[in-house]
Amino acid sequence: MSLKFSNYNILHCPVAPFAAESEKVLLWNTVTGSFRAFEGKSGAAVRRAVSNGRPEMLTDELIRDFVDGGFLIPEEKDELSILEAELAAVSSGSSEYTGNYFRILTTTRCNAACPYCYEHGVPVQEMSMTTAGDTAAFIISRAYGGYAILEWFGGEPLLNTEPVTRICEELQAAGISYSSRITTNGSLWTDELVETAGEIWKLQSVQITLDGIGDIHERTKGLPPGSFQKTIDSIRSLTQAGIRVLLRIVHYEGRDQEPLVEWIASEFRKDPLISAYSAPGYAPGKEHSPVLMREVLALNKILIKAGFWGSTQSLLPRRRHIGCYSVSPKNYTITPEGYLCDCVHDLNSVHDSVRSRKDAEVRRAFLRETFSSECRICRLLPVCQGGCRVAELGSAPMTQCLPEKSIIAELMEMQDDYRRKYGKR
Repeated sequence: MSLKFSNYNILHCPVAPFAAESEKVLLWNTVTGSFRAFEGKSGAAVRRAVSNGRPEMLTDELIRDFVDGGFLIPEEKDELSILEAELAAVSSGSSEYTGNYFRILTTTRCNAACPYCYEHGVPVQEMSMTTAGDTAAFIISRAYGGYAILEWFGGEPLLNTEPVTRICEELQAAGISYSSRITTNGSLWTDELVETAGEIWKLQSVQITLDGIGDIHERTKGLPPGSFQKTIDSIRSLTQAGIRVLLRIVHYEGRDQEPLVEWIASEFRKDPLISAYSAPGYAPGKEHSPVLMREVLALNKILIKAGFWGSTQSLLPRRRHIGCYSVSPKNYTITPEGYLCDCVHDLNSVHDSVRSRKDAEVRRAFLRETFSSECRICRLLPVCQGGCRVAELGSAPMTQCLPEKSIIAELMEMQDDYRRKYGKR
């Protein structure tokens, strides 16, 4: 069988202190996620073979390993066509990776004023109990296989929880199996709400963004004194109820977030239901700056060292089969007034309503059958699936490309260190 190197191999050679035959070579395939590290003569051989596109320069043993890892593929295999066929399946709703995901905004109102919020200026809308009933009926009619994944969003969804409970109770009465997650600032939980979330909402995970310690967090988010401690107490109450909590640290270039990250590492490292990560703040453009992403990486290194990324085997971006739930016609974003829109970042992108009950799927702006010319030649395509669609369309001030795009070399070196420490490949 004739073989060729995959188009989605990324070769990185860290600076070598010795001669070329002693160099280190790191190799990552973005389709399979396979990662290898070579040193010395093996490293030099791999570098020459991959750089020149000549598999025959490898030993038989390396050829077998490279085939197994997806670095070498049959000559006739067209990887881009496979990815575009998968994209077409997602956009038509026929992919096994799409369907049954409902992001529901119960309100656009919020008790905080986060400086990075993309919803500034959005008119206040509240979901009524009537719309909650219509939403439940819509979900029941679209829950393929009798199962639904629900995400409660806002605004601050805890400012309007009655529709959440109504929707869940109606799904349960209809025999629909479901689980849910929520994005919240975490300052409004009560013991009663935590109990309701576990028993009726079937809440599996909660995402909370922290912006500092104590009054720094409160001033940044525009919350009253005592809100930070209330949030921390709620995090503990949630995990005691068996609900996972994901702590998010939004980072902008030059902002000193290390004290917060160190505090999180000290305060929560012993709770297995708490994970934490830093992410770059929203910004327009193609990609985040390398400076910003290196600062984000430095924060995440602290969290990884403290064990907040669990037993993950890869620190590199993972292969995606669907870049965003909004690009499938079988996944839905539902506004407080019951409209269906393309993306929560653009509530004006309305294409239907939960009350219309149309049989034919509406053609959405987010659906596409091919990748852009720039994406088609990018080796990171398998892990981003074309990037953020709302950014590509210019409908919101978002960064289009994979956030990690500018720091792939650093991530590969970090993965090599992790592999050496934990024996992961």
